[in-house]
Amino acid sequence: MAAASEIITDALGELFNSAGEQPVVAEEMSSGIRYLNRMMSAWSASGLALGFTTITSPSDTITVADGALDGIVCDTTLAKNKGFIARWGTSCGIPFNAKEFCERNIQWAEQEPYLIDRPEKPWTTFFMKNKIERKTKKNKKSHKRYTKKKIIFNK
Repeated sequence: MAAASEIITDALGELFNSAGEQPVVAEEMSSGIRYLNRMMSAWSASGLALGFTTITSPSDTITVADGALDGIVCDTTLAKNKGFIARWGTSCGIPFNAKEFCERNIQWAEQEPYLIDRPEKPWTTFFMKNKIERKTKKNKKSHKRYTKKKIIFNK
């Protein structure tokens, strides 16, 4: 499990495209801790209980296990084009085999029937394209603007 400072430094590096180029100043670290706590609290409130404990210091350990979530990535370019990149299973790509896991961790053996195998899956890009169509003014009753959504899957 990683320290809060590692997660926040990585996140800021991704946001500002400056991975490791500049050190994170104390003010940015404090903001990062605050936002991390808010995000995890919001996820917990919406029913996604990951076992997160509130962070108070950059040296605190993140209590969420690595690879606990499916991965979804989006930057401004993808967002402007109504797209995102996702991976089903662990974001790190390590496959999860329920039977092997329960054999190694006997405290979870009773949960084996409820655990789902998550094989390694590729990162996949998704885009949504909107096609705007307008009715002509000739038919005034149905002169409305509406959207047809079409999902396109790319690899």
